[in-house]
Amino acid sequence: MDHHFESVSEDGHGGYLVVEKGRPVSVPNDPGNRHYQMVREWIADGKPVTPHVVSIDDLRVNAKALIRTHGDQLGARFTAGYPRHEIASWPAKFAEALAVEAGGTDAPLLAVEAQALGTDIATLAAKVVAKGSVFREAAALIAAMRQNAGAAIDAAQTEAEIDAAVAAAEADAETRFAPLMPA
Repeated sequence: MDHHFESVSEDGHGGYLVVEKGRPVSVPNDPGNRHYQMVREWIADGKPVTPHVVSIDDLRVNAKALIRTHGDQLGARFTAGYPRHEIASWPAKFAEALAVEAGGTDAPLLAVEAQALGTDIATLAAKVVAKGSVFREAAALIAAMRQNAGAAIDAAQTEAEIDAAVAAAEADAETRFAPLMPA
């Protein structure tokens, strides 16, 4: 069957980009889609399909996504085992703990927690500040890794250079992160 496509190319996501009657049409990877069925017939008839070529910009986008994922994984090492609601309280508890260490007394979250733990607010505040400081340092390292890797990825001119930038950023982050991890 002749479909009068002017061209068919892969879209990189399992679907196709076709030009039909001078108009580009995006065809999803959906066997129930009539255009998808027409493209499959086009291919079965031996007509050409242009393979998807990944551009350097696409490679950069993908590499930056990998870096963000690695940063999320690093951060998760600090939050694993804690419920979301407790994590959400950390900034407020950290601020209260700093205030307590500076001689303040307005620390309602720490007061409730200290009482429930059977400890005094000053002891709890010292623990919160110590853990919070490490968590903040880790967050800063993750941000720096993402920014440094992004700059290296943007400067890369080849896929190999992009891959090297990602590998270097991940290795550097692991090295910098190691001393922050609890024993």
